[in-house]
Amino acid sequence: MAKDQLVFDKVHGPLFGEVTETSVVVWYRDELGVQFPPVLTVWKDDDDPEDDTTKIKLKLHPMDPNADFTSKTTLTGLTPATLYVYEIGDRYGSFKTSGSKSVHFVFGSCIGGQGYGRYTPEHPDGPGFPIFKAMAKLEPDFIQIQGDFIYADNPIHKVSPVPFFQGQTFQTPNNVDVLEVATDLESFRARYKYNLEDEALGDFLRNTVVFNTWDDHEIFDDFGQDRLKSQGKEDLYQHGERVFHEYWPFEGPPEEPKRIYRKAKFGIHAELFVLDTRSYRALHEEHDPGVTPTMKHILGPEQKQWLLDALRDSTTTWKFICTSVPLAYPTGWPRPAETGYDGWSDGSDVSMGGPELELQEVLYFIQQNQIHNVMFISGDVHFPFAISYDPFEQGTPLFYEIGSTPFHALCLPVPEKGPDKSFNPTTLYADGKFADQSFLNFGQVKIDETGELEFHLRNVHGDSMYELKLTPKGVCQ
Repeated sequence: MAKDQLVFDKVHGPLFGEVTETSVVVWYRDELGVQFPPVLTVWKDDDDPEDDTTKIKLKLHPMDPNADFTSKTTLTGLTPATLYVYEIGDRYGSFKTSGSKSVHFVFGSCIGGQGYGRYTPEHPDGPGFPIFKAMAKLEPDFIQIQGDFIYADNPIHKVSPVPFFQGQTFQTPNNVDVLEVATDLESFRARYKYNLEDEALGDFLRNTVVFNTWDDHEIFDDFGQDRLKSQGKEDLYQHGERVFHEYWPFEGPPEEPKRIYRKAKFGIHAELFVLDTRSYRALHEEHDPGVTPTMKHILGPEQKQWLLDALRDSTTTWKFICTSVPLAYPTGWPRPAETGYDGWSDGSDVSMGGPELELQEVLYFIQQNQIHNVMFISGDVHFPFAISYDPFEQGTPLFYEIGSTPFHALCLPVPEKGPDKSFNPTTLYADGKFADQSFLNFGQVKIDETGELEFHLRNVHGDSMYELKLTPKGVCQ
């Protein structure tokens, strides 16, 4: 179907991101807000909603027609650890500032992959992306999205032709036969609008601060910036990168506005270190025939040094390193042994190469500097898992990795071989079955005022699939 047959709402959002104790970035899209930007009205949840003297009014920046009528405005002057209520136009919701001693967040990845569009109302789990209804019931402070928020490189058919769910029906914009693969600005933008117009996801994001990074399907399967350029797909990269930044409530520093890696602190017990595993990764290098191509690094020297410095300087109890690709489960479908692996693992238990050497530097730094309570959260592989690691064989875990994936995409089985053994992993939990959507999942983290941590991996109904409780080593006061 022609692109002009795709019909979307004229208003999307608001979204709230990069929250601190006193500020938050507000994202909004309004096709009518170029000359007359809307006003966001905010007040504390325990204030009298009829008392205008307690309200903050923020006139948003004008919507930018060159950025698909989106706008980002920073709201300041807020109170730490406070739940705020807002209204903008006919939309209402809430968000919470950071600063609480206790922290509660959810995380995960992968929405709309392999043709899994929004369910129709007849689906047993309900319409749209039902997993976000389960998240909303938990009322988290924020969500960390680990990438693949869209699958720009996968079409979504109204009636699926895919063998493993052939004939299943999905919602499409204006009931078109297919939402095509994204190839230009408008088709990339269509994917974000399609997801944000889901009732469950839209309502959840309008009431929950969001942090995020990207993974490959925001542009193209297993992409790296240099890889796409070497394949003559630089325009595809530029389109996907531009729209990614148009549609999320964050911006990099003035000297590097498109920088994605960053950190965010939540009170005394939690800090996120959000990585970008796509923009700076090296090209795979061909070796002898029959030898798997490898890439030298995923982070690159500047991002790696930023991470080391940030970990060393952190004063929080728990450090959450957010990586879109997993540490030990090999990735790179469908032929990673021939084309090169896409994640940190080089696919070999007996040797260490490529990004594993870069990761080893990070882990050695953590050990040598006695940086405690490090947690990696990841996604990508389409099954949930939890792993502890003792890379230097000290007898106790140096860190943990929790993988939550997918939110709403094709579920996959756990590889029979298990995780790469290079960093001495112990699998605490891993489960999944091909095309069995009962394994749709999200991660949940709760840290109480004393620093005690509780992890859950939860299914589409919110039921706990796995639980892990940890006592920190050393607690920030």
